[in-house]
Amino acid sequence: MNPITTANKLKTLRNLKGLTAEQVAEKAKLNLNDYKALESGKVAVSVEKLEKACEALELDIHEWFDTDSSNVFINNAENNKGGNNCDNCYFYERTEEDTKMLETLSAIAEALTKKLDDEILTRRVEQVLKKNPDLTDDKED
Repeated sequence: MNPITTANKLKTLRNLKGLTAEQVAEKAKLNLNDYKALESGKVAVSVEKLEKACEALELDIHEWFDTDSSNVFINNAENNKGGNNCDNCYFYERTEEDTKMLETLSAIAEALTKKLDDEILTRRVEQVLKKNPDLTDDKED
């Protein structure tokens, strides 16, 4: 399980339920600091703690791992109209401003990833050349 993805999903579901971290930790019978660590993405999540958090959020643990049917629907608020019986589904409208902001953030993340990849590659090449000076083209004849 990716701790950052898990953290984002936990925090999103908690916010959609209108609960505080304290409330979820109490319902899950987890130490507040342990629960906050799960939401921070700084620690790996044990299945036991995830199961407790899911119970506190009234979500079946199997739904957590079900990638085919998300519990969060974007731009599908109309699906909740007309008596759709979906107890564990959450609906919200993404505004045009939200979409633009997400596109901007995505472009920034992509640019930062490329810059980091370039820096890592440059550092590795420098390390190899330092260990193997005979590979450089700067040899004097």
